[in-house]
Amino acid sequence: MNHLSAMQIFVAVVDHGGFSSAARVLGSGVGKISKGLSALENHLGVPLLQRTTRQLHLTWEGERYLAHCRQILAEVKDADQSVRKGLDIAGRLRISAPVLFGHQHVSPALLDFMDQHPGIEVNLELSDPYVNLVAEGFDLAIRIGTLEDSTLRSRKLGSYQLLTVAAPAYLAKHGEPKHPEELIKHICLLYTLSASESTGVWRFSQNGQEFRIKVCGRLSSNNGEVLRRAAVAGHGIILVPTFLLQGDEMTSGSLQVILANFHVLGGGIYAVYPPNRHLSTRVRACVDFLEQRWAKSPPVTPKLRL
Repeated sequence: MNHLSAMQIFVAVVDHGGFSSAARVLGSGVGKISKGLSALENHLGVPLLQRTTRQLHLTWEGERYLAHCRQILAEVKDADQSVRKGLDIAGRLRISAPVLFGHQHVSPALLDFMDQHPGIEVNLELSDPYVNLVAEGFDLAIRIGTLEDSTLRSRKLGSYQLLTVAAPAYLAKHGEPKHPEELIKHICLLYTLSASESTGVWRFSQNGQEFRIKVCGRLSSNNGEVLRRAAVAGHGIILVPTFLLQGDEMTSGSLQVILANFHVLGGGIYAVYPPNRHLSTRVRACVDFLEQRWAKSPPVTPKLRL
């Protein structure tokens, strides 16, 4: 039995919960499945599964090896499909994206991508905390902000601007800060998934001078929509990406930009994918599509009134 077949057996046993089920799916005998898995474990020198009379459990080594097996088998499948279908853009994409940005920008873009490529199927999962792409079987993630060091590959798709805003009711009660240093006297709303905001530090610049301000407040959240609603209701000042704002909030005056003379470093919008040597045709096509779309029409809020 070759190595690739042994990997297929291992993945099938895990996915289908046992030797008998894996044998039915692969059209093989239970004995052959058992021998194939044993041969793979002997080759690796470690057990991949812990066996009891009724259940199978992945070992620590098995969990790590499973992720690599899935990746390798997916690449082989993509290679086969590319030859059989003449490099047609087809197949299933599993994509992760932040919740609000996913609702507002990723979902509409993917629907247009699917219209262009009827053979594409998409599973879009929205989550603000980062997911483990390899372990959880994602083809692609859309991430915003500053990327952490990682073994993942990435491509920048666009940029966004950050604004400091507050409701007129808050400013009428607490006064409007004219300089970033005045923020230490104000109530600020903190986004906990931001590397800088999680430590309570907001960064501004003007004429080459940088201001690092340690802010504080009573409300922090890992969800930007929670903070935006709190700001609209007058509960504090928020440092917010423009794509999180609703256009009518700015034009109607329910939120007001403050510290407009000070620059806040924005962030990037990235496609992040596992470190495969070769991207599948469908992943590459999707990334190209998003890059072209957001280069022509950046995901920002129009008609901002300063």
